[in-house]
Amino acid sequence: MTVVLVLVVVGCLVVGGIGSVHGNSGDRMVKLAKPNERTRTCMREESQLHFQSDFGAFGPTELCGFEPHYQRPGLTEGLTAYDWLVMGRPYTKLQSDLVTHVFPFAFSIFMRNSPSLLPSRRPRWHSGKRIRPEICKDPSVTGAFAPAGPNTIWKKRISKENYETLAYTALKEFPQSSYITPIFYREVEYNGEFFIEMEDLLHHFNDPSIMDIKMGTRTFLEGEVKNPTLRTDLYEKMIKLDPEAPTDEERDQGAITKLRYMQFRERESSTASQGFRIEAIRMTGEPPNTNLKKVKTKEEVSHFIKKFVSGHEVVIPVLHRRLCDIREKFESISFFKNHEVIGSSILIMYDRDNNAGAWMIDFAKTIPLQDLTVDHRSPWKLGNHEDGYLFGIDRLVEIFGDLEQKLTDEEEQLKPKDEQVSS
Repeated sequence: MTVVLVLVVVGCLVVGGIGSVHGNSGDRMVKLAKPNERTRTCMREESQLHFQSDFGAFGPTELCGFEPHYQRPGLTEGLTAYDWLVMGRPYTKLQSDLVTHVFPFAFSIFMRNSPSLLPSRRPRWHSGKRIRPEICKDPSVTGAFAPAGPNTIWKKRISKENYETLAYTALKEFPQSSYITPIFYREVEYNGEFFIEMEDLLHHFNDPSIMDIKMGTRTFLEGEVKNPTLRTDLYEKMIKLDPEAPTDEERDQGAITKLRYMQFRERESSTASQGFRIEAIRMTGEPPNTNLKKVKTKEEVSHFIKKFVSGHEVVIPVLHRRLCDIREKFESISFFKNHEVIGSSILIMYDRDNNAGAWMIDFAKTIPLQDLTVDHRSPWKLGNHEDGYLFGIDRLVEIFGDLEQKLTDEEEQLKPKDEQVSS
């Protein structure tokens, strides 16, 4: 035991020493762009912004997104030996040898004797607050997230199918996906349940404001609506939301099919018309707002987005370019051409320091298609599996572009007249 403890201590000192040469214990937040010049159009080329740290310059960045885990200074500076073991991605051969050959053996013996001395890897459920603080909408999903490593979370699999694991695994074959999705590490089995270990996006932010946007013109699987059975419970739900919605025939029957109800629900929000809906908003220091089911028109959506960034309008161009980047990467990844993407969200965040970012999340209903391709923009008909994901991103990019242009125009009007003429 003494020998093992010595190995661990020496290893910690060596890795910690190396880390102290390359990193520092100062601000570990990776700073996102805070542009002085605002982009007036949706830029498709890569931004020439660079991260600067003791590791050297990082760039060009992928349009204001965070670098992958192994390139992100904020996730590598000052890590402990335990962090290296859990997180991996060492920078030097000595660190790699320690992690690969020494630590696994030493820690396995050490933990059997003194497990309480190291952080517990057992899930401690926080009602989804780690990745989307207090905005976990579906009661069946509440408690689905738990902190895992220093910068990772466990997400509980809530269905028998492992579509999300398969999606993340397949996406790792496309390097560009690492800029638009959380980093996927592995699937874990614990106490008979399965979890996905992934990057904790909140780690990069200081108490951020968060917007969860459910993407697509269709948020249900085709298999969920093939049953033609008339249901009275769905009819009751419909008239509760809109008493004028049922047709005369439906009123006589007092029942509707699930397909009819689902399409009605999509049209009640902005899903059908805009290709996305705002699922939830949580502002810093405020309770979440999930009462957004009636936000329907482009003008209403713009109002809520403008309200979301109020006081931090500087992040609008950053988020605009970031959404353009997500669209470009999505279109370039062949995986998406033969998969329908249902129920996936874009998670938008910024904090008081104007760090901002957006990521694709939730792939539990991203399902492979047999002998079929989709363009994610065409209208859906039963059997074609179109989901409208890119149709929604197009509209979202347009809204952020309009807000950015309006912001630019307002700033131009505030300039002295001689500066307006010269510019």
